[in-house]
Amino acid sequence: MSTKTAQKLSLDQNISDRIELLRFMLIFGIVILHVPPYIPLGETADGWFPFIKAFFQHGLFRSTVPVLTCISGFLLFKAYLDQRVRELVVKKTQTLLLPLFRDRPVNQPCRR
Repeated sequence: MSTKTAQKLSLDQNISDRIELLRFMLIFGIVILHVPPYIPLGETADGWFPFIKAFFQHGLFRSTVPVLTCISGFLLFKAYLDQRVRELVVKKTQTLLLPLFRDRPVNQPCRR
């Protein structure tokens, strides 16, 4: 294997490792965002801890869903699935739609 190929593979592995770590942190942020009761920013108490909490809750963790969407789009285009529409539809149907309907009892309506 040439040095160029090895560098390219290590770069791809490096990007993969970074995306994996970022996904973990962002999903953790989404969970933390939904655990505490919502307190409007104007009603936070004075002090450094409420400020730090409000910074994470109202600032940083609010960006998690858009960043995860961008990662999903990056991986979609990286795999060239945008050019193979049939394969994309089959894959997304298997990973998103089938579990949605497969894991729900037949006589039970969807909860909203």
